Amino acid sequence: MPTAELRPLNGAPALWIDGAPAFPLLLMSTPEGVRELQRLGFEGSHLYTVDPPNWWVGSDRYDFTEFDAHLAELLAVDPQALVIPRIQLDAPGDWMDAHPEELIVYATADTEADPSWGGSRHASWASAPWKAAASNALRALLEHTAAQPWGPAVIGWHIGSGLYGEWHYFNAVHYPDLSKPFMQAYADWLRENGLEFAPTPPSVAERKQTEWAGVLDPARRQETIAYFTYFHQMGADLLGHFARIVKETTGGLVVAFNGYLPDAGVNHELDHRAFERVLANPDVDICASPHTYRRRAPGGDAILRGYPGSMRLYGKMWFDEQDDRTVLAPRAYQKNYTHVTSMAESVEILWRGFAQALTHADGLWYMDQGALWYGDDPANAYYRHPDIVATFARMTAIGQASLAKPRLRKSEVAVINDLRSAFHMVDSDWTEEQALLRLNHHAIRELSRCGVPFDMYLLSDLAQVPEYKSYVFLDAVFLTDEELAQIKALRERGAQLGFFYAAGIASPRGLSLDRMQDLLGMTLRFSDAPPPHPSLPPALLDAPDGVAEAGNTWYCPQPPLDAAILRRLFRQAGAHVYLESDDNLLAGCGYVGMHTTSAGRKVLTLPSPADWTDERSGQVVARNSDRFAVDAGFGETLLYSIER
Repeated sequence: MPTAELRPLNGAPALWIDGAPAFPLLLMSTPEGVRELQRLGFEGSHLYTVDPPNWWVGSDRYDFTEFDAHLAELLAVDPQALVIPRIQLDAPGDWMDAHPEELIVYATADTEADPSWGGSRHASWASAPWKAAASNALRALLEHTAAQPWGPAVIGWHIGSGLYGEWHYFNAVHYPDLSKPFMQAYADWLRENGLEFAPTPPSVAERKQTEWAGVLDPARRQETIAYFTYFHQMGADLLGHFARIVKETTGGLVVAFNGYLPDAGVNHELDHRAFERVLANPDVDICASPHTYRRRAPGGDAILRGYPGSMRLYGKMWFDEQDDRTVLAPRAYQKNYTHVTSMAESVEILWRGFAQALTHADGLWYMDQGALWYGDDPANAYYRHPDIVATFARMTAIGQASLAKPRLRKSEVAVINDLRSAFHMVDSDWTEEQALLRLNHHAIRELSRCGVPFDMYLLSDLAQVPEYKSYVFLDAVFLTDEELAQIKALRERGAQLGFFYAAGIASPRGLSLDRMQDLLGMTLRFSDAPPPHPSLPPALLDAPDGVAEAGNTWYCPQPPLDAAILRRLFRQAGAHVYLESDDNLLAGCGYVGMHTTSAGRKVLTLPSPADWTDERSGQVVARNSDRFAVDAGFGETLLYSIER
């Protein structure tokens, strides 16, 4: 029976199978979808993640017939297949019929108006009867799998619940959960934590009331913040519960969607804002997300939508779900999410996603939603083209070769995100100008184009983060005194600090502009003019480019900062600038490249001379050089390995 585990390799966690490292380039398709690719010469890595038919068909009723057939057929198509099935632990209909008191209750009505948020009829995550039933269903599946001929091919389990199995609360945009089981669980949590509040969630109106520039006063809004804290901790701990069952029963890998960069732009019930608990849980090995939906078209960065830096601190891996539609995407619904118009553009965005994972020493799977959702016709598959099959073959070879290289990232900039920030900020109004999107979407776009690689961490991991020349705090709105001291200590040892929004204004004692100015080491003079959005601080006087500087600290109250300004600031900190042209930089783990935002002459530079190999062609293009220039078109992905 194959064994799969995560172990260190050349400076970063890696997937090991039967004692040998394997680059985690997986395919997510159907048996027939794989067969179609094989007709075009596809071999791949023999690693798959699959979405078999549901087995939990009713209250205490399991039917494994279609599940078994799906896995058996995949093994018939590829006898070397190693598989991570994706499973959903949501209650079947007759269970909900029998337990109406255990279902989610929402604060706002019309919850069926937009079924893309998962619909309204689902068990509350706080429901003890549902948790017990789901645990039994999971154990039944795991024990059944162990007895099947195809069972040894299963190397792990991707466990899910909620919207699309991604651990988003169902129909989160309608403010769950007011159900009896949730309110009772929340009351118990308050009591266990010594909080003498009534278990009353904040109303929608209360969530829109703030004290300063979209910031809630923690001293006055303790009940609101406590509710938000419990809501997210509950989801993280529930994932941990099911992960423990998988580990106890199988010992295999546990994969889960979690830890998304919060760039959806809606209320935070959709987010994973207790991800630090998942990171600290030894039973969860791999976290995953689709890359950002915000910048997927040719020319966009399509950045990994999570915290790979923090994942490495815990010996875990991040996997990217590459669900970009190719030009072959079928039917009108798919066309709405297709950003490419040719096979050439399709290949370039596939390379972009691969390069993002490669330069972070992370994994990915290519998700053929055409085959998964419209498998009645093989012509619907996304990847059924010789150019794509050839691309996958080249990626497989590059990925496996990368395992022999140093896999440490050498970024000189750390970007720090605090998932608690939304608990201290005004509720989303779904507009592009709101602070949450400016921080987690627009600022990240400019960082990706500034020509300096950066690593993403959670603020909760700051004490473990290695040394960088510059630290950018996206949303450090609320800081304890200990956290504030940790940040100031970075400046004292000579690092550059950058801050957006309302850094350090909130503490358990309340809001204080004096405290914020103490953190920044500068006196702030704000304009009287209204900001572009009520969730933002006013603009600064005497800061024509939107940023104030004092010593080795900079502050921008209204993000984002343009890529050119960030480039200047990071250069001041002593960071190497690889690229001056506002293209999306891809750099790390012995590779450097870009996904272009414009056509023209592109120049990449290194800190020291090296040999350059164009990984897509396999050709050496420069020797002993710290500079390489190339002409490129719009939306191209360039990828070079660097050898010294």
